[in-house]
Amino acid sequence: MQAIIGVGPTRTCSTWIYNLLAGTGYVAFPQPKEIEFFNRHYNRGMQWYWEQFSANAEHFCDISPRYIDHMATCERIWQAFPDARVVVGVRDPIERLQSSFKLWYRITRSRRIEDYQKFLLDDLHTQLLIANRVEWLAERYGKRLIFVRHEDVRGDAVGTAQKLLTALGLSGAAVPQICEHEINSVHTLGARWSTELAIAAWRHMELLWPGPAWRLRQWSEAHLLHRVELEDAMPNWVFSIMIRPYRSLFEADAARLERLARTGRAC
Repeated sequence: MQAIIGVGPTRTCSTWIYNLLAGTGYVAFPQPKEIEFFNRHYNRGMQWYWEQFSANAEHFCDISPRYIDHMATCERIWQAFPDARVVVGVRDPIERLQSSFKLWYRITRSRRIEDYQKFLLDDLHTQLLIANRVEWLAERYGKRLIFVRHEDVRGDAVGTAQKLLTALGLSGAAVPQICEHEINSVHTLGARWSTELAIAAWRHMELLWPGPAWRLRQWSEAHLLHRVELEDAMPNWVFSIMIRPYRSLFEADAARLERLARTGRAC
């Protein structure tokens, strides 16, 4: 069987890719969908790995978005499947981190600024190392390293799906209806929670960035006082303040990933 490995990173269409390939009927998947064998269960051995796949098919696919987080995981994938087709998601780094932040906040509902900082710094560290691992994979897989751009899926889901199927050797498969429009998303933070988050943020950052923190305080207190219902602006503002010192790093990282995408096969 032909191996297809989706290595992530998170928040870059991995669920959309899964729905696309699972809907063709030509690809076997493990149960559960993200088994994280190469990063969490590698000690169980390859026999255990094969036992997780529910059906025989022409292709099998393992999509685990955390694979790209560790170089050791990429090395294990190369050792096990040197002939695989490897799928990498590409998304604007700041947008990806913001999506991760919103998902994390929706799950944890933490109101401690220390938790926000820890999450963002941990994910920032991961993001800035992704290009190194993608470069390592590109050197080995060449044109079998396939890039799926998040903005392409948003702009032309059907066209991107057809290109991806062709790149994976599934050109005869039809695009499932669910993939004509669906892409992973996170609901924005509610007004009350995001206002509390913002007030905690400006209190912590006032010494670091007096100007932006003061404006954030004025803005957030005014909307809290007048009970204005806001769904997008507040969490976006908080995020932009916290990520401000790292913006130039993200811009350089995005440019590097785009160059690497041209060495592989972009959908």
